[in-house]
Amino acid sequence: MSETFEPVDFRDVNEGDRVQFVTTDNGFGGSGSYWRKGSVSRATDKTVRVACDDGTSAVLRAADWGSRAVYKSANGPETGA
Repeated sequence: MSETFEPVDFRDVNEGDRVQFVTTDNGFGGSGSYWRKGSVSRATDKTVRVACDDGTSAVLRAADWGSRAVYKSANGPETGA
């Protein structure tokens, strides 16, 4: 089954949710903006930590939420299947 993502507000993201978001690589030879996907491993009042599918992690701040274009999986939390 393919994942479907919908826009989500910062307050509506919880541990275990699958999300996708925009990240920017502006370094030397950077690839510009691209999409990343992962599972929320921690959510606080100001940040959301994501364990990304590519083995990295990301911290999304509430203050930057709009620029990250965060979407939540409509398929529900990751089940490990």
